[in-house]
Amino acid sequence: SRRKKLKDASPEKAIPAVTKLIAAAIEASGRDRKNLLGTGIVMPGPFGESGLSYSGAAVLSGWENIDIKEEFEKALACPVIIENDATAAAVSERLAGTASEMNSFCFIYFGTGLGLGVIAGGHSQRGALGNAGEIGHIITEANGLPCPCGNFGCLETYASRMGAFAFLEKAGVNMDEGATLASLLEAQHPAMLEWIEGAAQHLSQAIGMVENLFDPETVILGGAMADVVIDALIEKLDLPKGSVANRPARSFPRVMRGSSGRLTAAIGGAAMIIHRTITPTVTVFH
Repeated sequence: SRRKKLKDASPEKAIPAVTKLIAAAIEASGRDRKNLLGTGIVMPGPFGESGLSYSGAAVLSGWENIDIKEEFEKALACPVIIENDATAAAVSERLAGTASEMNSFCFIYFGTGLGLGVIAGGHSQRGALGNAGEIGHIITEANGLPCPCGNFGCLETYASRMGAFAFLEKAGVNMDEGATLASLLEAQHPAMLEWIEGAAQHLSQAIGMVENLFDPETVILGGAMADVVIDALIEKLDLPKGSVANRPARSFPRVMRGSSGRLTAAIGGAAMIIHRTITPTVTVFH
């Protein structure tokens, strides 16, 4: 796999960069481009203009008023599937990860912010415009921290990677000196331990909501957050007792860590192309 970090993730910069990476991957594979089944493009929501379109660093600005699928298909000259990163991550985890033996589960995806992928009865739940699962903007503390979306007390201001960096910066930790969330945790830095405690409280509330809304077999945490940090968060969870998931007869724990790693969303994007290619479709004519 190859990764390229972009300072400017606008369509004008990102689409040519993706095009070059795909061309390089095809050349390195030694295969003919005509054998390319398609490209899965995975990105954070929301799709289309909404009240969350300008809600801070977790949102890609400049994409809200363009036809993303059409623009990528023109640039790449192949079929394209556009998917929310959390949904793609859930697909990846079901394909070859922690959820490979499950039909209904939820995946809390740590990107810059937080997203939720929902698989119910073996099918991903996308919503009307592909924006289902914006869990980062459910409120877990009334009149809490201000969020760029305009709300106060949003989950991702407390429990996301972005929220962690803001908390640590306020505590005087200089992340520019090479420190990572994992290294701070391994060093038992007091500020990092304090963030873990607080973030786990907010995640516990959110997970309880997810359980009662979707009745999943489990809730999986994964994405770009380091495994050691996810494990620490899970250890500190205080899950609500009043939940449909709080029952003795369980096949899986209420919360688990994903196993696909930081590339889980990208793997899911590729899997969607394969799934579309090999799965028969039925067209109904009226």
